[in-house]
Amino acid sequence: MRPPPKRSENALQRRAEKRGRTLEEQRALDRSVLELAAKERNDQRQASKTAKAAAASRGASPLGERTAAGASAGDAPQAGLPLSLERFVANEGRGLVGHRLECEGRGAAKVLSARRGEDTDSLVVKLRFAAPVPSGGRDGPAQRTLQLTLSSVDVLAGRFRLADDSLADWRCSACSFRNFGSRLACNQCHARRFAPTAGVGAPLPAVVAKRVPAAKKTNIDPKRAWEGSVVPAGQVEANKRLRERLKADPTQLSDAERERAEQLVLRDARKRDKKAARKARIAAGVAAPGWRARTAAH
Repeated sequence: MRPPPKRSENALQRRAEKRGRTLEEQRALDRSVLELAAKERNDQRQASKTAKAAAASRGASPLGERTAAGASAGDAPQAGLPLSLERFVANEGRGLVGHRLECEGRGAAKVLSARRGEDTDSLVVKLRFAAPVPSGGRDGPAQRTLQLTLSSVDVLAGRFRLADDSLADWRCSACSFRNFGSRLACNQCHARRFAPTAGVGAPLPAVVAKRVPAAKKTNIDPKRAWEGSVVPAGQVEANKRLRERLKADPTQLSDAERERAEQLVLRDARKRDKKAARKARIAAGVAAPGWRARTAAH
């Protein structure tokens, strides 16, 4: 916990008044915060000493200690060891159990298992597969990380060719795209780098391309004549003459003409009602027509 900064007497008085405390109460509270922070730092130092002592009793040097030659102590190489090892040792010293270490790759997991003398199932190994794995989501991930125990890794290794960061870059034979050595499939065309291992039960997982979300629909402008909705030439005049014939003598129209003329009259009535309702809203100040309302306000 971060200790509170030092304040002058006036600033401390204003802070106490703002929180409804007296000056002595605020000073005592600040002092207790400082004591709590010092206690936490002391506990952390004590836990670190306990962890180092526990590691020394097992014959293994804690992570981070180096010899006079500058190399890390211990016979096992340190490459690929998890950064959480020191925290794991500290939790062991404090009696916290149920903690699992995570290692990147099989090599680091085997080294750490041999170093600590533990069962392989106490380690969680992260394996990276460049081929996408269907997850049921909207977009399939380009790379998936699986967490398995070390005993399951050896079984899985016969079915898949695992990615190795030490491999050099490779060029796709299908699209000539240059990929990182850790990828099992091309990042451009998703072509597989290796063929499925012969004589093994299940083949490599099928490559699933990312789903492209559908493009958003554009806003339709009602004043613009879209394709398929353009009124033929002379249609407006024909509708006008049809209304006049209906008004003069409806008996001279055929059934189809009369039905169309009645629909035109009903449409005209709806337009008039809509225009009148809009004018009423504008007069009431509910729906101002933009610049007219601003001009009237000024």
